[in-house]
Amino acid sequence: MNQDGSVSPSSVAEALPLIADRYQLTRRIATGGMGAVWVAEDVVLGREVAVKILREELVESEQFLERFRTEARHTAALVHGGIAGVYDYGEERIGDSTRAYLVMELVRGEALSEVLLATGPFDVASTLSVVAQAADALQAAHANGVIHRDVKPANLLLLPDGTVKLTDFGIARAADDVALTEAGQVVGTARYMSPEQAVGGELTPSSDVYSLGVIAYEMLTGSPPFVASNPAALAYAHVHQLPPPLPLTVPVDVRDLVLGALAKDRALRPVDAHAFAEQARRLRPHVDPPVSTGADTADTLVMGAAGDGSATALMPSAGVAVGAPAIIISPSARPTRRRPGRALVLLAVGILVLVAAAVASSRSSDTPFRAPTQETATTVPTDPLASVVPAAAVATTVAPTVPPTVAVTTVAPAPVPAGSGGKGGGKGGGKGGGKGKG
Repeated sequence: MNQDGSVSPSSVAEALPLIADRYQLTRRIATGGMGAVWVAEDVVLGREVAVKILREELVESEQFLERFRTEARHTAALVHGGIAGVYDYGEERIGDSTRAYLVMELVRGEALSEVLLATGPFDVASTLSVVAQAADALQAAHANGVIHRDVKPANLLLLPDGTVKLTDFGIARAADDVALTEAGQVVGTARYMSPEQAVGGELTPSSDVYSLGVIAYEMLTGSPPFVASNPAALAYAHVHQLPPPLPLTVPVDVRDLVLGALAKDRALRPVDAHAFAEQARRLRPHVDPPVSTGADTADTLVMGAAGDGSATALMPSAGVAVGAPAIIISPSARPTRRRPGRALVLLAVGILVLVAAAVASSRSSDTPFRAPTQETATTVPTDPLASVVPAAAVATTVAPTVPPTVAVTTVAPAPVPAGSGGKGGGKGGGKGGGKGKG
C-alpha cells in the first residue's frame, strides 16, 4: 500500500480482493470510529463508488452491526439531492470473521471540517448557502422519520460547484425504531450535540437543527460556541451556558437566526429544518455589512453580561422560527437613538401649533388656556424611533430645547365672570391662567 492509502495495480488483487466479488477497493479516503471509507470500482456497472467497511472488531458486537445495518436501511430510503445515496449493503464471511460493507455514492467533495481547518471562517453569504442546503437535506430525512443525531462539519461534504451533501447516518434513528443504546448512554459528537442529547433525553428533528446552528456559528466565527478539554465539559456547556455573541460584522438578522437555532429550549428554535432553510435562503440575497453605531452600540448586549446568568431572559423568542428573527431585549438594555435635527423641528412645530391654539381659544372661549404638561409633550414626535426611546429620556431632552422667551404669559385668559372663580386655571395654566381667585 502506498503512503496516500492507494494500492499499486500489481498488488491490488493480492492486497485488496474484491468485496462481494464486485467492488474493487482502490484508495482509502477516510477513517472514522466505525470503519474506513474507500474509493472502489464497481466492476459490474463500470463506475466508481464509495465503500464503507465496518471495523473488524466492531462486527463482533451485535449492537454495532445492527447500527451499521440501520445506517444502510435509513440512508437507502432517503432520496434527495443533498444526501449521499446508498447503493448496496452486505455481510460476507472471510475465514473466521465477517466483513460488513456499505456501498454509497462517491461524492467528489471535501468535508466542511477540512475546509474550515484550511481556510478559517466563511463569509455570511456562503454560510447561509451551506446552512440552507444542509437544512433541506435534514428536512428530507425528518420527513421520512429519520433523525440524523450526528450533524457535524465532518458529515457535510462541499462539492466544487457549491453543492452540499449530507452523509453518515451511522447513528441515525427512525421514529419507530427501538433504541440502540443502553440507558444513560449518550451517542454523538459532544461539540455539536443538542442540550437534550447531552443529557440523554429524547431527540427530535429540532435536535438536528440545533447541531446545524452550531455549525453555522462555527462557520461565521471559525470556532464552535463551546470549546472544552473533555466531552463532559462540552455537554455541560450545551446544557447550561449561552454562546458568546456573534461578531457585529454579522448582520443582526443572521445573528438572530443562528442564536435562535441554539436556543436551549427546543420550542424556541425554528419549528423545523424547512423553516430554518427558508429563513437562511431569504436572508442570503439581502446580506449587507452592518452599519457601525459607534462604541456605545447596544448590539453586544443581546446575550447579557458574560457569566452572570441573567442572559437567560434575553434568549431569542419563538418567533425566530417562521417570521423575522427577533431578540427580546430588556427595556434597560434598549439603545437610545436621538436625531436632534428632526426632534427640534417637530418640537418647534408642536410649540407653534399649541401657541396658535391657545390664542384662538383665548379669543373664542371663556375657558382659560392650559399649557401642555410634560407627559403630553412626549407624544408630539412622530419619528418611528420614538418607540424605542424611553419616555423619561424624551422628557429630559425636550426641556432644554424650549426657548426661554417662549412663555405663555403673553396669552391673557378671557375675562372670568364674577363669582365663578374657584381655582380656575390651576397649576396647569401656569402664569397665563393665574390663580383664578373670583
